[in-house]
Amino acid sequence: MDGKQMVSLLVGPGGALASNFGGSGELGFESHGWKYGAHERRIMTFSLDGKAVVPEQPAPQLAKPIIDEKFEVDAEKAETGAGVYAENLCVGCHGAGAVAGMKAPDLRESPILLTGSEKAFESVVRGGALLVNGMPKFPDLTDAELESIRHFVRRQAHDGVKSGGGH
Repeated sequence: MDGKQMVSLLVGPGGALASNFGGSGELGFESHGWKYGAHERRIMTFSLDGKAVVPEQPAPQLAKPIIDEKFEVDAEKAETGAGVYAENLCVGCHGAGAVAGMKAPDLRESPILLTGSEKAFESVVRGGALLVNGMPKFPDLTDAELESIRHFVRRQAHDGVKSGGGH
C-alpha cells in the first residue's frame, strides 16, 4: 500500500473448532478462555516498520456453569434433550455438550435456563426474542422438547461444575 509492504492476519477464534464439535472442551477455543461477547476476532494489518500499538484483548475467561439448586435434572429428559439439541443444530453455535466455543453464549452459564425462567427461554427459542443477535427461532419445538433441552443443558452445567471445570 503506497509502496509499503503490509501483512494482514485474521486473529482470534474461528472455524470448526469454535463450534466445539468435539464436545469435550479439550479441542474447542473455550479451553483457552475465548468467550463469546468478550473476545473478538479481528484483522491485524501491519508493516515491519509500523509504530501502532496493538489493542489488548480481555484476559482469558473460562465458562462458569451455574448450578440451579431448585432444578432436579431428569436423566431421561436430559437424554431426549441431547438429541433435540443436536437435531436442531444448536451444536453449530452453542457447541456439542452445550460447551460453547465462542460463536454464541455458553448455555451452561445462562440464567435463561434456570428455574422460573421457562417463559423467557420459550420466548428466545420458540418466539425469536433474540433474532437481532443472530439466534434463530424454532417455532415447531413442542413444550416437551423445550423442557428436554433445559434438562440437557442443566445436566451439562451440573456435570461441568461437579467435575471441577468450567469446560
